[in-house]
Amino acid sequence: SRSYMPLHLVVLIHGYNGHPKMWDYFTEKLKSRQIHGVHVLSTQGFAGNASKEGIRRCAEQVFDEVKEYLQANTSVDKLSIVGHSLGGLIARYAVSLLRPLWQSHGIQPMNLVTVNTPHLGIHDPAGLAQKTGMSFFITAIGTLQGLLCNVPGVKSLVGGPSVTEMLLFDNKANPLLQRMSTDPIFMEPLAEFQQRLMYICTEDGIIPFQSGAATYLPKPPPMHPGIYALGDAQGPPQPTEMAELFVGSTWEPVQPYVCKIVEGLATVQWQRFFVVPRSEPWGHTHVDTVSPTYLCAFGQDPWLREPRHEDCQKGLDGVHPTDHMILNMVW
Repeated sequence: SRSYMPLHLVVLIHGYNGHPKMWDYFTEKLKSRQIHGVHVLSTQGFAGNASKEGIRRCAEQVFDEVKEYLQANTSVDKLSIVGHSLGGLIARYAVSLLRPLWQSHGIQPMNLVTVNTPHLGIHDPAGLAQKTGMSFFITAIGTLQGLLCNVPGVKSLVGGPSVTEMLLFDNKANPLLQRMSTDPIFMEPLAEFQQRLMYICTEDGIIPFQSGAATYLPKPPPMHPGIYALGDAQGPPQPTEMAELFVGSTWEPVQPYVCKIVEGLATVQWQRFFVVPRSEPWGHTHVDTVSPTYLCAFGQDPWLREPRHEDCQKGLDGVHPTDHMILNMVW
């Protein structure tokens, strides 16, 4: 039988080649809010190289860990999931597996949050590769992976199935990211969450802005460091702008897939926020060249130095991104 104290389980999912430790700062900030009955589960089963094995396998690991937690904690009555980078895609797949669990346990899905997640893949719009070189490198690695994915012992050297899926190279007819955005098996569980939020850094360096926000909208113009709701500085995209997004970019060959993903994800309501950091690339995880404030918000690479405490306290424009996220979640 259920114990007398209801619990809100918050599942945290790290990204590609990530580690549960990246969520330590988020967990500390959440605990400091003293929100009654909140428990945190930071997924453990696909840290490091294991995250290369594909979105489905990682999502199955999330399912197993949540199922085990629910067996030991029968008073959970609310569920929220937060995913960083690839972890956001894993989260979206995992909800299709978790739906029977929350239905059978009488659990209410509350928040689905993605942070710097490549919803449209990691192809390069608007010449980002010319700015950083990294997106071109990732695309080259993914192309090689697509050619060699069936050769034993090779996949771990060239990025694994996860990179192939993020590049939309896994299935020419219907790549996984497209299926996850159009198939009711994935979209119906997503729609059951009380709210869905996207956070994207404008200077990510790896994840294109349009991909992190699942939108055709162009990247916002230079703005004062801060956190903004998408649409604060932009109107709806014009057809010519949408066309220009693809022409001459590495997204051009996958344009049909990207359009279907955007349209599919738009069938449910999202709140989108973009973070303008204090310094330019990289804004994904690299501690030495991105604003430590932004890194504190969304975790840090455990193999690099810790972010400075004073920078964590400053926040962006008076509001720390982690606080912004926690305050916008429904408890």
